[in-house]
Amino acid sequence: MTQTTTENENSVAEIVEALTGGASDQAEPLSLDAQVERAVAGVDARSAESWCRALLAHLADQPQSVPELEALLVLGLAHPSVFEAHRIPLAQEGRRLAHLLEHDGKLERAQALLELIISRAPGDKQVDHELASMMRRTGNADRLIERYMRRAEDCVASGKTKEAISWLQEILMVDRSRRDVARMIRDLRWGDQEKRLKWRSRMRTAAALISVAIVVTLVVRREMDISERYAAVPQAIAGDLRSLRTRLEQLDLFEAENPFSLSLLEASRNRARLKVEIAQLEAVSAQVQIARRTEREAQLAIAESARKQGRIYAQQNRFVDALAQFERALADGPGEWDQRAQIETDVAAIREWIAAHGNAAPGSTR
Repeated sequence: MTQTTTENENSVAEIVEALTGGASDQAEPLSLDAQVERAVAGVDARSAESWCRALLAHLADQPQSVPELEALLVLGLAHPSVFEAHRIPLAQEGRRLAHLLEHDGKLERAQALLELIISRAPGDKQVDHELASMMRRTGNADRLIERYMRRAEDCVASGKTKEAISWLQEILMVDRSRRDVARMIRDLRWGDQEKRLKWRSRMRTAAALISVAIVVTLVVRREMDISERYAAVPQAIAGDLRSLRTRLEQLDLFEAENPFSLSLLEASRNRARLKVEIAQLEAVSAQVQIARRTEREAQLAIAESARKQGRIYAQQNRFVDALAQFERALADGPGEWDQRAQIETDVAAIREWIAAHGNAAPGSTR
């Protein structure tokens, strides 16, 4: 053995002594918790890095050396950044050391190591199963059950029902006589099922409310749109038959295009009022037409009578009287009277004759 090798061995031994408190089998070692706390307080980051490299170099030649591996685990638990820098898997190295400690008969220390690693890495199932197997082999069923029960209680407190049931099932695998645990599993499943039923009921209620809200929103929007269309229908001018008919036609079209709307009530009332007003105006218009036609017929009868009388006077050479009757016929006759042109010709001829010959002179008339 060379001097350098001896110095390295002495250095590693000092590191093991500093981290574990001694490597002698006769000495009572410190607890792992105490060792880790001492390494946290007494070893700085620079020393932790150099010690880690020294321990790794030693373990490369002697991978089954328990003191050095235990010192490395203590260092990694106290300074996790060192393990991260060297990419050392804490859980894997912990399982390997626990296996070596159990092989050496140090069952309590192996178990304490796995429990400490689980506290730092609770999500590692392999370490958890390794610890459970070890506790079964060493007859620590009560302690294992207590640990599983604590895990289940923590899961229940955090609302992780399925995970709690899983831990309780682990207890039954260790001790199938635990009826209280079976009852707890049943209660948790029932409670979880009841929660799911309540949740589904709330979801259905929420979905129904949302659906109703959507329908109401759509109906309101539709009614607002229809109301805008109704307001856009042209207004009628009072007494104007044409505008009244135009609005009635537009309202008929509006009702045909927008069935089942609240606006139809107002539109129907408006249509009824329009029909009444249109009927009244049409009746008045008809009466006016009848009156005008009657008046025209009366005027035509008077004018025709005057025309005939005027012709009689003309035939009797009573030109002044004939002229008076013809002028009366022109005054009373309608503008579109078919006899007007002939009468105007006769009037002009009679006036010319009277002007030239007087009323007594004989003459021929048409």
